[in-house]
Amino acid sequence: MILNKKTVINEPVSLKIPLIFAAIILAAGVLFPLTELALAAVKDNSGNFVGIANFVAFFKTQSLAFTLWYSIATATTTALITVVAGFVYAFALKRSKIPGRKIFRLIALLPLFAPSLMHGISLMYLLGNKGLITALLVSINPSWRIPLYGFNGIVIAQSVYVFPQMVLMFLVALDNCDGRLYEAATMLGANSVRRFFTITVPAVKGTLLSGILIAFTLAFTDFGAAKIVGGQYTVLSVEIYKRVIGQMDFAMGSVVSLLLMLPAVAAFMITLLHDRGGNITSNAKPLTVKTKTSRDIPLFIAVLLMASGILLIMGTVVFASLVTYWPYNLAPTLAHFNFGQKSVTGFAPFLNSIIMSALTALIGVVIVFVAAYTSERMKAMTVLRRSISFLATMPVALPGLVIGLSYILFFNRPMLTIPLIGMTFSNPFMSLYGTIWLLVLANIIHFIPVCFTTARTTLKNCDREFEVLSAALGVHPMHLIRRVILPITLPAMIEVALYLFVNAMITVSALIFIIPAAFKVASVAVIDMDDAGDTAEAAAMSVMIVAVNLAAQGAAILLRSVLKSSDTSASAELKQKESQE
Repeated sequence: MILNKKTVINEPVSLKIPLIFAAIILAAGVLFPLTELALAAVKDNSGNFVGIANFVAFFKTQSLAFTLWYSIATATTTALITVVAGFVYAFALKRSKIPGRKIFRLIALLPLFAPSLMHGISLMYLLGNKGLITALLVSINPSWRIPLYGFNGIVIAQSVYVFPQMVLMFLVALDNCDGRLYEAATMLGANSVRRFFTITVPAVKGTLLSGILIAFTLAFTDFGAAKIVGGQYTVLSVEIYKRVIGQMDFAMGSVVSLLLMLPAVAAFMITLLHDRGGNITSNAKPLTVKTKTSRDIPLFIAVLLMASGILLIMGTVVFASLVTYWPYNLAPTLAHFNFGQKSVTGFAPFLNSIIMSALTALIGVVIVFVAAYTSERMKAMTVLRRSISFLATMPVALPGLVIGLSYILFFNRPMLTIPLIGMTFSNPFMSLYGTIWLLVLANIIHFIPVCFTTARTTLKNCDREFEVLSAALGVHPMHLIRRVILPITLPAMIEVALYLFVNAMITVSALIFIIPAAFKVASVAVIDMDDAGDTAEAAAMSVMIVAVNLAAQGAAILLRSVLKSSDTSASAELKQKESQE
């Protein structure tokens, strides 16, 4: 029997059903809610069509126009700071011989496990009116006071939130630099400065552009930091919250949501157009870094300062949650973790978050795998497969607040009307509103782009001859998936599950509008505690979120090591059998 890639593969109905299932989930989670959001922006709060009147009203309202400018100012400043700092940090880890590089890498990633609210709370403890650093400065000179609430506080908190993501991006970019270019440049007499500007900078310029766009977008759409330390300096994300929660103005909230999407859409399109693929080849070799005192000492000082800043901000919240009354009574106590004594919340939100995040990880992994496999490996139903690929990637341009508001407008609507046609029918998805399942769906949709890309890239690396061979041998595709594809992709699926779990634990923006009154989650409870003046309890809840996420990371590392050791044992056993034969 001769096998080739043209062998006809008959895809059974059992594979097409998951394809349709994934399409329905993504349509209900992305397409339909966004359609309702766009329609709400051209209607008034009574449902009457007003065209662009709401947009005109937004720009004519001076306070709202200033809000847009404030968002641009904070996001631009944050992007510039984090891109430069992230590059320097990553460069020090990859292009120097400073001691403790692995430890510094772990420290840089710590903010990924914490809600951005936590960084704002820490700044309140350090630089607020009664903050530790403020008290020290004022004791020296009463005029030495760093204004926190407003522009400064938002930029600092958002910089801590965005920084680790920039570090990760530049670490990957620097890993992809071909060491042979540096060796050739050295042989030609180029010094380190010239090698940096002629080799390193061109190699990472794509990441530099993407980093600026992504950092701007993350800061522009962030809600948590601006809510805690924004003060009277209102940005668009907080304005949406005020319009919807405070004034029930869904029309203007929809307008602000669409404006909030613009940078994310622009970043997505520019990155897509700029992405021409990597320039690393199979013959590339890693760069061998040698000790150089004149380079390593300044980089070590820079990295030490940035890592110390992260530890100070993260550690302050931990310490404040364990003392009686920061900073006046530092006697140790665990009273702040006794949430049951507080009427504004309780211990239930923490348990609810774990349940919700676990469901998000378990269900999300299934949806991600089905969407990635059907869109990447199947041949039938081309239009549907391409639609799944588009819808799974599209949420990268959707801020969490936009998802939350669009879900209110869609899932809380008893009757739906098809635009242009005018056909009205009962909303089959309304039963999800006010349940944990809508929170799970919002989390999955919010974070699916990274997960989908990871799963699809892994599946691309699986040899397509698997399907050809199984079709030739008459093996059912589901058997192939269970025995071959799933074991190969399992490490990537573990990463997807961890990513979904961690982000579901820390997210606020995607849930703040749709959280049921009877089902609070920890990240939203932090806001409620802070609003009620229970800052120490909010800090304690934030610490518990970080602890759970670190435990999840540890469990994932342990599971990967078990899988790796079992694979090694299986390989050794196979080699032993082959040698005996």
